[in-house]
Amino acid sequence: MFLKFDVPFFYMFDRLTIHSICKVLKLVIFEKDDLIFTQGDLAGEMYIILTGSVGIYSDKERYELMVKLKPKSIFGERALISKENTRSKTAAAVDQTICLKLIREDYNSKISYFEHIHKSNRISFLKNLFFTKGWPESKIKQFNNALAEVSLAPN
Repeated sequence: MFLKFDVPFFYMFDRLTIHSICKVLKLVIFEKDDLIFTQGDLAGEMYIILTGSVGIYSDKERYELMVKLKPKSIFGERALISKENTRSKTAAAVDQTICLKLIREDYNSKISYFEHIHKSNRISFLKNLFFTKGWPESKIKQFNNALAEVSLAPN
């Protein structure tokens, strides 16, 4: 149950959902300095780092390193839970990195029945996402309310 207990994105999912998601994860290997995605690219998947590390940059040219992510970290998760379909940051492998990739369509098909998540559980979930770290409670609640109006299930 690596995903359930070690990856905050999956804390709120039950075992059946996680088992179902595990069936569609794809293993990808990036060599040192490989570009994973660039700011402005179409977003359609998220990644879970198993080994190695990934740099998240605020620009396409990779001049400004914002954070270096290590194993058990996720990135690109906005592609799964947001209507935004372009990348807001650039990601590149800092060294050889092995990740699990979860594609939006696979995610949507696996959680389509999972729309009944309680508001308090969703807020706890949102607090653990990479891009919401440091947000004040009021902004997380506002984001939660916006998500409540959006279906995460496929159309």
